[in-house]
Amino acid sequence: MAKKLHWTWLAICAVLRFLRDSDGSASSAEVMAHIEDNKIPEEKDAGRPDFAKWWKGRVGDVAYNLVLAGLLRREKGVWSITPLGEKTLESGEDAIVKDAKAAWKKYVDTLEEKQKEAGVHNPDANGDENGSSLPVDGDRMEGLHTSANEGITCHIKKMGPFAVQDLVAALLRGMGYYVHKSQVSQPNAADGGIDVVAYQGGDSFGAKTPRIKVQVKHGKQVGENALRDILSRIKDGEAGLLVSTGGFAGGCRKFARNEHRQLELIDMPRFIELWRDNYDKLSDEDKSLLPLQPIYFLDEGRAKRA
Repeated sequence: MAKKLHWTWLAICAVLRFLRDSDGSASSAEVMAHIEDNKIPEEKDAGRPDFAKWWKGRVGDVAYNLVLAGLLRREKGVWSITPLGEKTLESGEDAIVKDAKAAWKKYVDTLEEKQKEAGVHNPDANGDENGSSLPVDGDRMEGLHTSANEGITCHIKKMGPFAVQDLVAALLRGMGYYVHKSQVSQPNAADGGIDVVAYQGGDSFGAKTPRIKVQVKHGKQVGENALRDILSRIKDGEAGLLVSTGGFAGGCRKFARNEHRQLELIDMPRFIELWRDNYDKLSDEDKSLLPLQPIYFLDEGRAKRA
């Protein structure tokens, strides 16, 4: 009898099928939502107190095996199945796992060889049966960075629209702008089509220009009509900021660049990047809206040059 696959592998195989049935690619948020909807953890794993956080990182880690095997691509928040992945998928789950683990072993063996040549010892290089441990080189770091962004993206996607508005207001405060709570749109309150108003740092009276008027679109991709709407609400001495967690349709950025009034567009990847870059500047209250935990790795390349 064949050994039953660990649930993380079953989830990864399901990802390949999902991508194949989604015209070959899907956003990270869509993939992670699909994995969550179809997760089948084993009892010993589901009992972990930090299971929700753990399984997302676990699946993202194991997916890296498929990247190494050439069955899957992950780039800039998009997952894609390769032609080789489609072919292997037809051979069944065991074939996928076999190819992925073989690619993993080859990669680890290559890294170990390089480390031996450099006189570096890494006792954790072999990983476990699911291939979740790996020396942190440049490629691996990129994979970890991608997994981290996917987890943050998935979390934000689940938030309500007013919670996302609070995130945007918190980010602006961290970037040095003044945003009073009364200037953040509330449920069942008339906001005139503007969700957040921010002033230059320290200007609690809003006397300095430019003032920033913000619209937050949560969930769906927005088009040029949304840009026209916020521009219609911007007066002299004001700048516009449109935040869309669902991204922008083609042509929106060119539209904004050609507009004589100042209008900045921020999509989900850019928002996460700004949140991470300004995280240390946030108040403890604002940090709690989207808490991050930094993990530091040795930059071996720079260490060798030191």
